[in-house]
Parts: sequence; structure tokens; C-alpha cells
Amino acid sequence: MMVDRSVERAWTHYWQSDRLASCGGAGERQYQPAIVRHWHRVFAAFATPPHLLDLCCGNGALAILAGRYFWERRSVAAEIDAVDRAPIDPARWLARHRAWVSKIRFHGGMAAESLAFPNGTFTAVIGQYALEYTDLDRTLAECVRVLAPRGHLAFVLHAREGIVVKQAIAQQAEIAHIRALDYFSLARDLARASGGKAPQFELSHLRQTFNVRSDQLKGLAQQSREPEMYANIMGVVEHALGHVSDCPVELVVAKITEVEDGLHYHALRTEALAHAALDAEGIRQHLAPLIRQGFRPIGEYPSALEGPVELLGWGVVLTRFEPNKRE
Repeated sequence: MMVDRSVERAWTHYWQSDRLASCGGAGERQYQPAIVRHWHRVFAAFATPPHLLDLCCGNGALAILAGRYFWERRSVAAEIDAVDRAPIDPARWLARHRAWVSKIRFHGGMAAESLAFPNGTFTAVIGQYALEYTDLDRTLAECVRVLAPRGHLAFVLHAREGIVVKQAIAQQAEIAHIRALDYFSLARDLARASGGKAPQFELSHLRQTFNVRSDQLKGLAQQSREPEMYANIMGVVEHALGHVSDCPVELVVAKITEVEDGLHYHALRTEALAHAALDAEGIRQHLAPLIRQGFRPIGEYPSALEGPVELLGWGVVLTRFEPNKRE
């Protein structure tokens, strides 16, 4: 599978912050309570002491959730490795979670399709909104290779018909509307005109046009389910423009471009999310080779993880009952 470098850059940009998870909620500050309860039920079935591998871990939300469950709730000496294709560095960004992060071995720049671990290393391979973003056939082969006999594979996947995907599609439409306003180009032109002593008539025209675009953006925000996205955009851009007189113009322009790039990366992530999501039948088809290899599902396959109103995702838990014959 060819890696989309633009999407890869989008995720790299996303994880260079104090964000713990990409799809958040109230549960333990990173996931919806239904997701947290699901994972606690899953962890309870693992052999102890477990050695876990968290795939596509980002800044480690699931790895930390697992660590807290075993180290804090169960007083079990769990080992946790966590990998991501992006050059992640949770120790740098997650100051609030540093005590937990320090106990996890993070491996940035490692693709799920090519895991640098020996055969049979882990008692469980887990992933939250992870597996579906990868080349599934190659990733699942690697999961099987690094999994110990009688080990578990446990994943939560995006549901094609779920609320997270619906929100992502809605966000794509909103981002398209924002881009159509040409707001960022106008802001850069206004910054350069203000700092470059442009003629008064030109400066007045740019300010008037920019104010119209700002009002249009506020109008979109009033109709949006996520007005904070608009507030963040306008807040940063207007703050940058307010410093044209006491700051190099190109630094102001760079800040505006940074906000625009962030919106572009958000669009790429939501597009990747919507493309990656699966329905129940698609999950069963992709995982059918594992069933033929001796894996058995635990519980409903896949299980619907319901939030307060709508479906959050699909849960899959498989156990390998037969020893790995290649070992």
C-alpha cells in the first residue's frame, strides 16, 4: 500500500501537541465512558502479567488507559509497548500524564505493517481507531506473528454508520465552506498592507473586505455544531493581525498560514477517517482469515459500542486457542 505522505504529515502535526486522543470524550479524559467500560472488560480477560502492544497509538491514550487499569486498579506489573508511524514523542507533549507515559515504551516511526519485534512477543495486541487506517492484510499478519500462543487481538474500529464518521463528514463540509471564503489569503494581504505602509484606500478596502469575511465566518459558526473551531480560527488570526505594528510582518503572515495549515490537516484527517471506517460485514470479511487460522471471537463479533445517542464504534476481541505452529 502506498503511504499518503500528506496524511502522514497531518497526523504528525496533530500529535505534536498535548492532545491525548483523536476522538475524545469524557471517559478518563480520553474516551467516552462506553469505550472505557468496553476496554476494562477486555483487559479483565487478559493473562497476567500481560505484555501489550498498542498499534497506531498516537500520544498513547489507549496505552495509558491500559496502564492505569493494570498498574493502578489491579496492581499488576504489565509491560506496554506502543507504536505509531508518526514520529511521536508523548514524553515531550503530555506533561499532565508524564508519570504514566514514563512507564510505556513508545516507538515512533514504526508502521503497523512492519513491526520490529520478535515472533510471539506479546500476550495481546490492541488498538483504538487504529487497525482500519492501515493495510489490513499486512497489519493482521504482523499482529499474528508477534502474538504469543493463546494471546488476544482486541480492537475498536470506526463504524461506517457511527456518530464519529457522521461528525467527520459534517466537518469536511464546514471546512469546505471556510476555505471558500478566502479568509486566510485576505488576512495575509491585510497584514502585509498594514505593515508595508500601503495607500490608505487600499488598506481601507482590505479591512472592509476582511471584516465582511469575518462576519460570514461568524454566521457559519452560529449554525455549526462546533463553534469553537471557528472561534479558535478567528481568535488566532485576529490576535496575529493585532501585532502587525510591533512584530515583523512575515511572522504575522506565518502565524496565519499556520492556522490555515492546521485546518487543511484537519480536513485530511477527517477524510482519512471516513474512508477507513468499516461496517460489521466488512470487519468480518477482513478478519475471516484469522478465524481460519484458529482465532475465536469472544462475545458478539463485532460488538456495537453505543454512546448516549448513537453508535461509537465496533469492538472486536479474538483469542488464539491454537499455539503458533511456526514457533
